[in-house]
Amino acid sequence: MSNVREVRGNDFDKVVLQADKPVLVDFWAPWCGPCKTLGPVVEQLAEDYSGRALVAKVNVDEAKEMRERFGFRSIPTLLFFQDGEVRHRITGVQPIGPLKEVFDSMLGNSDPEIASQVVAGAELARALTSRGDEELDDVLRGNPGLVSEAVEVNGMNVLPAPFLLASSDFEKLKVLLKHGAGIRACDLDSARDIKNKLDFVDALFGSKSVHELTRLIEAHPQFADDTITVRGQKGRPLTFLLISGNREKAEVLAEYAKEITLIELAGLGRLAELKSRLDDNPVALIETDEEGLTALAMAARNGHLDVGSWILEAGTSAERSFETNDTVSPMGCAIAGGHVEFLDLLLSHGEPISFAESGGVQELVMAIIGNDMPLVKWLLTHGVNPAVPLPNGKTPAQIAEERGAGEIGTLLADASA
Repeated sequence: MSNVREVRGNDFDKVVLQADKPVLVDFWAPWCGPCKTLGPVVEQLAEDYSGRALVAKVNVDEAKEMRERFGFRSIPTLLFFQDGEVRHRITGVQPIGPLKEVFDSMLGNSDPEIASQVVAGAELARALTSRGDEELDDVLRGNPGLVSEAVEVNGMNVLPAPFLLASSDFEKLKVLLKHGAGIRACDLDSARDIKNKLDFVDALFGSKSVHELTRLIEAHPQFADDTITVRGQKGRPLTFLLISGNREKAEVLAEYAKEITLIELAGLGRLAELKSRLDDNPVALIETDEEGLTALAMAARNGHLDVGSWILEAGTSAERSFETNDTVSPMGCAIAGGHVEFLDLLLSHGEPISFAESGGVQELVMAIIGNDMPLVKWLLTHGVNPAVPLPNGKTPAQIAEERGAGEIGTLLADASA
């Protein structure tokens, strides 16, 4: 059972403003991708601070007045309340560490000044990477000393000036100079290093080719084992590529990684190497990484039936090896990858059908967008109703019709009749 309390507009004052303990409110919406990314962090905070603080969430689609009342536009927005007043405000996806610092300061367990610095640093990091320069101007107007403070961006500790030089974001650089920043010769050297790292991350997840990734990793092989940050989550580049299902780039990166984890080996489909590392005993694969991802889930995401069969047949079932949210479950990962045969493998070993939310409707929409007829058929066969509307009011059948989805649209129309 979740420790996060869902709050509606009509009981907000009683639950939040009149609370006798610190309160974190996560303002979110069901359609918001970054909100979903932040969700597990909020859940973990609620568990860690249970009894000492309250963690709540408000769906802004159902409480539209909240944006105007508390003066925010973007979501997710996190507001920390104490004694009925907003004490701290953080926008966007954040790692759990800074949020704990804020809670600890409100509970008297750490210096309040540290919490203020953490919040300011988080806002500066967001402003450096956001569109437009207004947000950066606002942040520096309230905290001019930040122009020379290092912050974490994409897993790197960077100074604002070298980062903006590396990003060729001269409009924001003008804002930085307006608030008293200077540019030193050493900033140019730092900018080159930062640009190389930014180019590497862009080659991993952007539109750059496998050839471009190969060129960058050959020039900077240490990047293969560096920690990077993607959507607020820290991790290894190879792990992120395998989670995204980009096996071609993952194979390139694996050639330069000094060490490949067991979970990564499962994602790469290297069954022989897995067996060798574990003496043919996959019990160790029950363990998860920091995000709750198992080797079975990684094999499911990349469609490696032989690895999945070995894990399941050895008795480390999905039920035993996975106890976290559905977005990284073996079933969810197989659906994300469109691997119908892997889905059938999981069912044959007793894995219950589970969907992230809405009874599989969102998974069905993603299959429609990907024009994945086998997955659409599998979802319909296993009880997903194409007539159930999404939060925007449209049904999967209507979305398919709008997209001109051909045979898929006809199939959904018939299933909705």
